[in-house]
Amino acid sequence: MKVEDLLPAHSSLSDIVIRASAGTGKTYQLASRFLQLLDADVPPESILAATFTRKAAGEILERILLTLARAAIDDGERTKLASAIGSPQLTSERCRELLAKMTRRLHRLQVGTLDSFFAKLASSFSLELGLPPGWRILETIEAKRLREEAVEALLEAETDDELVRLLRLLTKGTTSRTVSDLIDDTVQNCGEVAVETTPEAWLKVPRPPLPDYAELQRSRQQLQALLDDTTRTDKRVQDAITKDLDSAERDQWEELLKRGILKNLLAGERKYYRKDLDPQTLAVYETMLDQVRRLALHRLSTQTEGTRELLDKFDREFRELQRRQGGCSFSDVARALADWSDLSGETDRSTGSLAMRLDSRLSHLLLDEFQDTSPLQWSVLRPFAEQVARKQRPAQKKIFGENELPPSFFCVGDVKQAIYGWRGGDARIFDTLLRQLPNLTPETLAKSWRSAQPIIDAVNCVFQNLPRHPNLERLAAPIQSWCDAFPEHTTAWTELPGYVEFRSVAVKGEGESQSDVTLQAAANLVADLATKHPTRSIGVLTRSNEAVAKLIFELHHLDVPASEEGGHPLTDSVAVRLLLSLLLLADHPGDRIARFHVATSPLGPAFQFGDFQDDAAAAQLAESLRRRLLCDGYGLCLAAWSKLLADHGSSRDRVRLDQLVKLADGYQPTATLRPSDFVEFVREERVADPSGDRIRVMTVHQAKGLQFDIVVLPELDKLIPGQTPSLVAGNADPAEPPDAVCLYRDSTVQQLLPPELQSLFEQDTERRTHESLCVLYVALTRAIHAMYLLIAPHEKEPTKSFAGLLRASLADNAPAPPEMLLFETGDAGWDIGMTDKSTVAPDPSLARRASVPAQIRFAPPLPTPTRGWQRQAPSNHESQPSRRLGELLRTRPVYAFERGTLIHKWFEQIEWLDTGRPANAQLLAAARTLPPMTLDPEKLLPEFFAMLEQPAITVALRRDTSAHRELTPQVLREHPFACRFERTLISGIIDRLELWSSGDRIVAAEIVDFKTDVIANRPALDARVAIYRSQLESYRRAVSQLFGLEADRITAKLLFVQAGEVVEV
Repeated sequence: MKVEDLLPAHSSLSDIVIRASAGTGKTYQLASRFLQLLDADVPPESILAATFTRKAAGEILERILLTLARAAIDDGERTKLASAIGSPQLTSERCRELLAKMTRRLHRLQVGTLDSFFAKLASSFSLELGLPPGWRILETIEAKRLREEAVEALLEAETDDELVRLLRLLTKGTTSRTVSDLIDDTVQNCGEVAVETTPEAWLKVPRPPLPDYAELQRSRQQLQALLDDTTRTDKRVQDAITKDLDSAERDQWEELLKRGILKNLLAGERKYYRKDLDPQTLAVYETMLDQVRRLALHRLSTQTEGTRELLDKFDREFRELQRRQGGCSFSDVARALADWSDLSGETDRSTGSLAMRLDSRLSHLLLDEFQDTSPLQWSVLRPFAEQVARKQRPAQKKIFGENELPPSFFCVGDVKQAIYGWRGGDARIFDTLLRQLPNLTPETLAKSWRSAQPIIDAVNCVFQNLPRHPNLERLAAPIQSWCDAFPEHTTAWTELPGYVEFRSVAVKGEGESQSDVTLQAAANLVADLATKHPTRSIGVLTRSNEAVAKLIFELHHLDVPASEEGGHPLTDSVAVRLLLSLLLLADHPGDRIARFHVATSPLGPAFQFGDFQDDAAAAQLAESLRRRLLCDGYGLCLAAWSKLLADHGSSRDRVRLDQLVKLADGYQPTATLRPSDFVEFVREERVADPSGDRIRVMTVHQAKGLQFDIVVLPELDKLIPGQTPSLVAGNADPAEPPDAVCLYRDSTVQQLLPPELQSLFEQDTERRTHESLCVLYVALTRAIHAMYLLIAPHEKEPTKSFAGLLRASLADNAPAPPEMLLFETGDAGWDIGMTDKSTVAPDPSLARRASVPAQIRFAPPLPTPTRGWQRQAPSNHESQPSRRLGELLRTRPVYAFERGTLIHKWFEQIEWLDTGRPANAQLLAAARTLPPMTLDPEKLLPEFFAMLEQPAITVALRRDTSAHRELTPQVLREHPFACRFERTLISGIIDRLELWSSGDRIVAAEIVDFKTDVIANRPALDARVAIYRSQLESYRRAVSQLFGLEADRITAKLLFVQAGEVVEV
C-alpha cells in the first residue's frame, strides 16, 4: 500500500493556506500537519516548520512532542490525535515509535525561526554568498559599537565643507543635535530601506528650479503693499497678510502652506472666511504659491537625495568594519541569500546541492504567522515554496523511494494580527500567495476555542461598528477596508460565562497627568480583581514599555505581586544606579557626580571613600576597581559589590541587582576596557522582570499568542495611526523592493507632490492604520472570561484613538464623563461557583518526575573560530578528569575568594625574607588597594605570618638558601606576559618570577606560584599538583621564550602556603 492511501487525499496532498483568527488554534493546526506528515513516514528533518520567535518555535516543538507522549499513554488523547491527523488505525505503539524517531533526530529537526533557518542555510553556502570566513551574527551591543565607529570613520573621511552640506540637507539648516546623533538617527530610521532600494528610487521627487532672491523679494514687497493699502478694510485678511509677511521676512516660506490664505488656495478655495478674495490679493498669493511650491519641492528633493548619499557613505564604512569583525546581522544574511542568483538552482530537488549541504531534503514547508513575513524573507522562501508547489519529485527514486509523499506547502496566518510592520513585516504578501503559487487551497478559521461569548460579542461589536466614528477623515477609508474584511467571530464556548466592561476613570487633579491617573485606576482595579478572583490569571496589556514600568510600581505600592514582562532598563532601580555610578567613577575618577553618589551612599564606607572631593582617593579607588574588573570580569565583580547593598533598598532592588549580574555575565565576552561602555549598555538594554505571578504586565506585542482569564486594557487614549515615519517607500507589488522613496512631509507638502508620490503617503497611512487596528484586535482577543477597558474622561466627540474608536463602536459616540460606565455585556459575577478551566492551574498530564541523581560530564570546549590567534590562559591548561561544579560556576564562598586574593596581595609585598618580613602597616596599606571585602584584613595578619614561619615557605623565599645565591637576582611579582605558540596566544600573570643573572646575561629563572588550597593529606596534595602541572609548564614555556633560556635552566615551584608544602614541578 502506498503512503497516499494511508491519509485522506485533502490533508496529505493539498497545499493549504489557512486564515486563522485569534484563538482558533493556529499552533494546533500546524502541529497536526507536522504529525500527519510524520505518521506518513516523512523524515522529520525534511519538514521545515518556521515561525518568527524562538518562543513560538519552542511551543510548536513542545506541542508535537507532548501530543505524541500523551497519545502513547492515554487512549483518549490517542483518539483525538487519530482524528486530527486522519489516521484511525493509530496505536500507542505507533505513537511511541514516532516519538522515538523525533527524539533521536532532535539535532536535525528544522523547527525554528526563519532567521535561524536562513543562518543555517548561509553557513552551508558561505563562499558562494561572499560572507566573511568564520562569520557570525553580531550581538546588539557589538552592532551598536560598529555603527558608532562607522559614524566616526565617516566624519573623519569627509571634509568640513562636505559635512556642512550634508548636515544642511538633513536638517533644513537648523538642528539642536550633534552631527553624530543626527547621522545615527538617520541610519536607524532609513538604513534598511536604503540597502533594499536602488539609487533611482530616491530620485522620484521632482526638482523644479529655485526662485531667485529677486522673485522672493518682490513677493515680500507685494505683501507689504497689500498691508499699506488703506482702502482694504477686511481685518481678518490683513491679519493673515501680516503673519505671512513676518514668515516671509524670516525666509520661513513653507509655514505659509499651513495656514491662512495660501492654505486655502492650495486646497482649491479662492475664499477666506467664506468671503471672496479680491483680484489683487489673489494675484499676489497665486504667484507666491508657485514660488513656495518650487521651494518646498526643491528642498524635499535635495534632502531625499542627500539622505541616500549619506546612507551610502555610512554603509561603505559599516560594511568594511563588519568584514573586519567577521560579523553580520540577520538581515544581512537574508539579503545575501535573496541576492544570490543560484539560490533557485540549489533548491532544485534534482540538481541542487542543498540536500547534501544541509544533510536533509526540505520537502514540506510549514509556515506559521505568515502575515509577519517581510518582502526580503519571502524572496528567500519563495524558491522553496515554488519547488514544493510544482510537486517536483526527486529524480533518483532509488534513493528516496517510490512511495514518498509528494512535497507539500502549509501556511497559516492572520492579517488581523499583523502587528510587526515596524520591523519589515508586510501582510499584503499573505494576500498574494494564491496568485503566486498554483493550486493552493484556502481555508478560514473564525471559531474561537479561547474566549467566552461576551468577549466574542464585544469583539464583533467593535470591528463591525468602527465606521460610526464621526471624525475619521483620512483614516476613514483604511478603517472601512479593515472592517469589510473582518469575518464575524463565533466561539466553541457559548455556555462559558464572561463579562466585558468599558468605563472612564476619574479626571486628573492639579499637577497630575491624566495618563498616570488612568494607570493608577488600572492598578486599583487589578488589586480588586486579584482579591475577587484568587485563582485566575490576569493580563494587564499596554501599548508602551513605560506604562508597564509605571503599572508595576503602582501594583507593588499596593502590595500586589505582579511580573513585569514588557522589559525596562535596570536603571529603574536605585541600587543599580548606584553601582553604575561606581563604574563611572572607575571609568573616569574626575566624574564628581559619580564620586558624590558613591561617597554619600552605603558604598562609601565599604570602599573607604568618604570625601568625594579627595582626588587622590578617587584615583586610587578607580584604579583598584578597574584592576578588579580586568581580573575577575563584570559578572563576578558586580555580584560581590551587590552584596554590599543587600541590606539596603527594597526586594525589587535585590531582584534588579541579580538581573544586573546576569546582564554583566552576558556582556563579558564583548567587554571593552571602558566601564562606561557597560554603563551605556545597561541604560539601553530592556530587561523583563518575570516572577511567575498570575498577574502579568506586558505590552500588547508581548501578549501575542498568550491568553488570560481576565484582561485589563488601561492605555487606550494614544492617537492612531501612531508616530510618523522618517520616510515613505513603496511598490505596487508587495513582494518586490520599493521603487520609490520620499522623506516624510506633512499633508500640506504632500499636496504639492505628483499623484504617484501622494499615493505613497496614502499607502503609509493605510498601513499604519491597519497595524494600529491589528494591535487593538490582538488586545481585545486575549481574554478567556473577562475584559475591562479603561479610558480617560472625554465629553467631546471621540478622538482618533483606541478610546475614540471604542466609544464609537460600543457606546454609540456617547460622551465619556469621569467615572462613567459606558458599556457592559455578560455577567459581572461570572466567577461565582465556577469550576471550569483556569489558566493558572498546572497541566494535569504532566506527572512529577522522580528525583534521580544525574552524573554530569563536561566536554572540553570547542575552539572558537577566529581570524587571528587562539587565546588561552595557562590556568585553562589545568588537566583533570573531573571538576567541582562550584569551581566551574565560581560559586565558592565570598570569604574564601577574598581571603585568597588578600594572601596573594601580601605575598606580592615580599622580595626576600632575608631582609625581614613586611610590616603590618605595609600589608594593611596593600589591602586597601583591593576592592572592599567582607573580611577584616587586620584579623588575617596572624594567619599570614604563621604561613611565613613554616620552614619550607621560609626557605623558598630566602635568597641565601637559593641554589643560585651566587648570581644577581631580579624579582618580578605579578608579572604579566603574552607569548605566541604556533596559532595560539598564551597570556597570563606569574605570581613570582626570580631571574638570576651572571653579568648582563640571564642564566637561570625560578617560577613561584602561590596556592591557598586546603590540603588534607598527601594524596590530596598529589592530586592538586597534577591539576596545576600543565599551568606551570605553560609558564615555563613562556619564560623560556621571553628570556631565551633552555627549559633545564628554569625551575617551577608550587607553594601551598596553607599546608606549608613546596613542590617542584
